[in-house]
Amino acid sequence: MLFVPFGEEMLDRSTEKGANPAGVRHSALYEEWCLNSRLNYIYQTGDDVFFIVNQVRSPEGDFWSVFAKLTHTFEL
Repeated sequence: MLFVPFGEEMLDRSTEKGANPAGVRHSALYEEWCLNSRLNYIYQTGDDVFFIVNQVRSPEGDFWSVFAKLTHTFEL
């Protein structure tokens, strides 16, 4: 399986407000391509919002998935 990252994966997440790491994978065994992209927005230290988009292209067809993830740090 081949994985090729592209985007800003080496950013320091504690200082960067947004980043868009992405990648492409190819599986010769299943003859499919997987595309992944995510947008990360840090609105406070320890609190993030992620928007993730995945696409799989294979002989069976194209498949898409979209996710949103919110992380929040609580203080006690």
